[in-house]
Amino acid sequence: MPKKNYVNITVFTVLVLAFSLLPVTAANQNSRIIRLGGSTKEYSALITIAQKNNYFKTNNLNIITKQYEYGVLALDALSQDKIDIAVATDFAIVNKLFEDQNLRIIAAIAKIGNIKIFSMKGKGIKVPGDLKGKKIGFTPKTSGEFSLIKYLILNNIPLESVRKVAVPPSQIYNSLLNGKVDAIVSWEPSLLKVRQLLKDRVNIWPAQEDQDFYWLLVTSDSYLKNNAEAINDFLGSLLQSEKFLNENPARTKQILSDKFNMPSEIIDSYWSSVKYNISLEQALLFAMEDQARWILSQERKNVMPNYLKYIYLPALEKLNPEAVTIIR
Repeated sequence: MPKKNYVNITVFTVLVLAFSLLPVTAANQNSRIIRLGGSTKEYSALITIAQKNNYFKTNNLNIITKQYEYGVLALDALSQDKIDIAVATDFAIVNKLFEDQNLRIIAAIAKIGNIKIFSMKGKGIKVPGDLKGKKIGFTPKTSGEFSLIKYLILNNIPLESVRKVAVPPSQIYNSLLNGKVDAIVSWEPSLLKVRQLLKDRVNIWPAQEDQDFYWLLVTSDSYLKNNAEAINDFLGSLLQSEKFLNENPARTKQILSDKFNMPSEIIDSYWSSVKYNISLEQALLFAMEDQARWILSQERKNVMPNYLKYIYLPALEKLNPEAVTIIR
């Protein structure tokens, strides 16, 4: 072998050995896996941005997402230790806390005000009072159910005067079309398909009045005890997303469109009704207590849970104390 080639090979070998002995980077060495479950599309824009912009990766987090049609199913998975963090509405969590007191709310990542009532024309439903005696579809233990209850009460419609029919979000169009229900209570963008396909064959009106529902991150107390730092870094990644969204709304919409193959009209159908901000508000406690009062009245119970103990304050207090307005 020529001397020059021998020297080159020797130098190359030394370099390879040297690089192999370097310490593993923190991103690889300390990357923590978090199993995240929920409907991580429309209302979870902050999560999508964090994934797209590598905020999770920068904070040494490896997020494995599991899709569920709605939050109730994600909460069931959390209770069964199939995931580490779930995304669900406040009403779904209030319901679940009666079964599982191990849940802990990390923060709200959005507030939403787009629950609507759709009714088929020709069913004689033109004003709220016309809902009496009608079959109304809803998804149990979701904010859609609670919005329906409040709507009926505020419009002096006895709850027993309507027939409630359980319908998952994916079936709202078919349930209206085949006459299974006369009206449906649901949220955008699930309702966009109904509007597009039935067009002027439906009546539409808002069901929420002025009370938004909260889109919440929730974990378990047992997970928190061993993974508080990972929760802090997860929330910190989403705070980066919040800043990006506020500064780049058009770019955010494009990220969502590209990620989920979602036409712009779907995004536009719900965008103005969603406030993407991370918070722990006093109003959240009031909303949860209001929801619990109705549940307790139906189950003939009179012990109001102390929801403050189910909210994990340290992470957001550390990262953005101004976003925490809960009074202790």
